[in-house]
Amino acid sequence: MKQYLITALFAATTMASTAFAADHAMKIGVLDVNQLLRQSPQVQVITQKLKSQFKSRQDSFKHAGDKLQSEMKSFQKNSAVMSASQREKAQEQIAKDRRDIARMQQDLRDDMSLAQNQAMQTFLAKVNKAVTAFANKGHYDLILQREGVPFVSKEADVTAAVSEALK
Repeated sequence: MKQYLITALFAATTMASTAFAADHAMKIGVLDVNQLLRQSPQVQVITQKLKSQFKSRQDSFKHAGDKLQSEMKSFQKNSAVMSASQREKAQEQIAKDRRDIARMQQDLRDDMSLAQNQAMQTFLAKVNKAVTAFANKGHYDLILQREGVPFVSKEADVTAAVSEALK
């Protein structure tokens, strides 16, 4: 699939450059989105905000896991002296707690993923606006993503300039 995209991108670039070649030299820039995401202070702020937003739930999850471990150790230690009904009741409680913890973990994971996706969509919309503004201001004909380009000269890499435009 990736090879198909690269071939399609190459074909589109070739056709576009042929069409523009008659009128003017084509100005192309390449943006490394992964580098932009790694180095962006906005992404770091988003990450910190999400950590603080979900810290109490993560702490509750950890506390529930610790409580379950304690219950299991207690059961292993005391099961030999428990009556059959006490053993059965303790086993049912442990099974219930396991289900609750699994559900808690899945809910936490889903909520964190949803919040992260929403925050990143908002940030990526800002990136797209910054790229468009940068391209218009610099009179670029085409801005490509680095992931699909096997070689980029330093002159064509616009990542640093777009990063500055985002600030």
